[in-house]
Amino acid sequence: MLEIQKQLESIVKKLQKYEVDPIGFGLYARAYEYKQFKKQKSWAKAFAKADVNIRLTVEIVNYGVLQ
Repeated sequence: MLEIQKQLESIVKKLQKYEVDPIGFGLYARAYEYKQFKKQKSWAKAFAKADVNIRLTVEIVNYGVLQ
């Protein structure tokens, strides 16, 4: 699970470096944190400077032999 978390953190850092948000963090911020979102002149710049914390939850829904 740590490997997946490291990969996700790496992806987010690359997105921040290029100031792009294909995941939709901006949509979430606009929907649930509108006052803070509205204060930003540029979401891309704000996202690039943001601290993003990744927490994984894994649920195994099935197990067995793969064929």
